[in-house]
Amino acid sequence: MSSNLESLKIDPALLSRLTRDTGRRLTRAELDEQRVSFVYGSVGAKLGLSREQVKRALMAHRGAEADAS
Repeated sequence: MSSNLESLKIDPALLSRLTRDTGRRLTRAELDEQRVSFVYGSVGAKLGLSREQVKRALMAHRGAEADAS
């Protein structure tokens, strides 16, 4: 098995970008998109919700949390 791993070729430019972005903090928009993807993938499709419906629900939830603070 180690011979298979040793034969892998990694694009140096890709490796450089991955290494550079490892410590980068995500923006609010990137985090929001990840949340939408996670919730939609977990329950959205099973409940018949669209990605847009999940996005609106998460935005409403965030607004409710802000109001409670």
